[in-house]
Amino acid sequence: MKQLIKNMCLFIVLSSFLIISCRKKESPLPTETSGSNGTSTPVSVILKPNASVGKDVFIRQNSYGANTSNYASYPNLVVDAWTNGNTQLTRSLLDFDLTSIPSGASISKVMLVLYADTTNLLYGGETKADIGHNSLSGPNNWLLERITSSWTKSTVTWDTQPTTDASTAINLAASISSSQTYEIDVTQFIKDEIANPTLYYGFMLKLSNENPYRSIVFCSSRHQYSALYPELQVTYTK
Repeated sequence: MKQLIKNMCLFIVLSSFLIISCRKKESPLPTETSGSNGTSTPVSVILKPNASVGKDVFIRQNSYGANTSNYASYPNLVVDAWTNGNTQLTRSLLDFDLTSIPSGASISKVMLVLYADTTNLLYGGETKADIGHNSLSGPNNWLLERITSSWTKSTVTWDTQPTTDASTAINLAASISSSQTYEIDVTQFIKDEIANPTLYYGFMLKLSNENPYRSIVFCSSRHQYSALYPELQVTYTK
């Protein structure tokens, strides 16, 4: 009987040892991937909306009634000062849906990428050599201003254009070629728009000098080639 009890005690001890050993070898519960410094790994996303969800349009002023016309069906974003029978000015509006960025995310970098439209004629009388950015009468430097009032792509016109904050405008250099792509750091603009969605509503593009003849022309979300849609490259950590 004593031997039986001794054997049972030995069995219990060995069983407990095996259970403890197995538990030590179990994999830990999954955790969010972290960088070497203990912070969350940065996440990069590209927002590149198509025509059905993109919010981009140009607005135009001239004596032919363009002031009250809407240009939401056009494949480009035009920024110009030109004459087409009369002097006209054109500006463009652009905004992105930022709801896919998680609430509370820490944004580290945002780049706006705009591709020149070298496909479509603007005024009907040009040749292929004339399209894209143009600085016929002087430098075509331009401004990126943040929009400070709401606007609707399908109805906005020159006469109903939204207000902007000119004091914080980003100054862009003149194009060095008709097909130049612009990559613009808009980190602070996007941070502010996410933090204050009822104060900021995207970007307005306009010439620094609105005297003919000069233009900047980008592809819109309705362009023939989807690779050339406007894009917003966002890097953040959760």
